Amino acid sequence: MKTLLITVMTLLFHPVLQAQTCIQPGSLVSIFNTKKGNYEYLVFKFVAPYNSKGVLTQGPSNLFSSDNRAGKTYHRISFSDISSFCHDKWILNLPQEKILDFKTPEMGNGNAVYLFELAPGAKITAHTAYKRQIYHFVKIRIE
Repeated sequence: MKTLLITVMTLLFHPVLQAQTCIQPGSLVSIFNTKKGNYEYLVFKFVAPYNSKGVLTQGPSNLFSSDNRAGKTYHRISFSDISSFCHDKWILNLPQEKILDFKTPEMGNGNAVYLFELAPGAKITAHTAYKRQIYHFVKIRIE
């Protein structure tokens, strides 16, 4: 009976404990994409303070299942010192006209790597970070 009570209590309070970690500074609380005019954006939302905009580089193509890779480009953004990951807040509506796919090959121990595939002719034109209220945003603009 005691084991059953402990199991039930653990299941009841697990969402509460995860919610508490998602308000810690440096927590990655959401990833989403959006479109405004001719631009598409990938946005990473952290609880502030978090002072990184990540490291953006060319990425490998081997993790994407595209049959036709002609003209497509592949990019990698990595973050470190993430205090927790809140995966239930990812709102990625893909594929779009410019952003075709998004992958998460590495995550844990405060580090994360994300890969994304861009359509032929699409290019990254901005990579910025800014604070708004209690959040730190990292925004990648693609045109």
